[in-house]
Amino acid sequence: MDDETVYRVLTDHQQNGTAGWSLQDVVKQLHEWAELFRFRFKLEIPAIPLRLARLRWNCLGHFNPGFNDFGLQNEIAIDLLHLVFRLETGDWWQVLGTLLHEQLHFWQQLNARPSKPGPGNYHNVQYRDKARHLGLSVSSRGVNEGYDPEGPFLKLLAEKGVVDPATFRQQHDTSPARPRVGSKLRKWSCGCERPVNVRVAVADFRAVCLKCQRLFTLQESPVV
Repeated sequence: MDDETVYRVLTDHQQNGTAGWSLQDVVKQLHEWAELFRFRFKLEIPAIPLRLARLRWNCLGHFNPGFNDFGLQNEIAIDLLHLVFRLETGDWWQVLGTLLHEQLHFWQQLNARPSKPGPGNYHNVQYRDKARHLGLSVSSRGVNEGYDPEGPFLKLLAEKGVVDPATFRQQHDTSPARPRVGSKLRKWSCGCERPVNVRVAVADFRAVCLKCQRLFTLQESPVV
């Protein structure tokens, strides 16, 4: 049995053969969006099953062009904590952003010039240009730093009633123009009954509390 046949069987099992699995409906939606992204954005990649798993603490998703634990190639995985957290906060669209981010790695692996393995070399200029063309601003470190309200990604989500691009336009138009002064530290807290608090200067802090297994969330703006 070749990989394509195995993937087809696994994908069907995820969507139709997992009675009692609490994430079955979510996986169905992810597959539907993956198909939509493939065809609307002409990614020219095959359909594959999507793995939901606990990934390393700073990884929201990954694309593995090598072999996974089952000996199958080109795995796309979404971090389970990221998925659950975004469902709880109503930011489902950010999981879709992660999904498209990983599909773009698959596109580059099959149709373009993927980066050579090495630290800081995974999201090369070609990858970031492709992402920008679709409305995703991705840093060289692989962080989704923003979304273009006029880009194809948010326009598609708006067409399907998932987001309102006007919200993103307003955020862009009202971004602070005055220079920041004083401390840039922001307070972030975990979800414990007696939360752990940390102060960091980065705007996109992503960490998970090892006790409550929840992402730290922003509690206040920088101290000025």
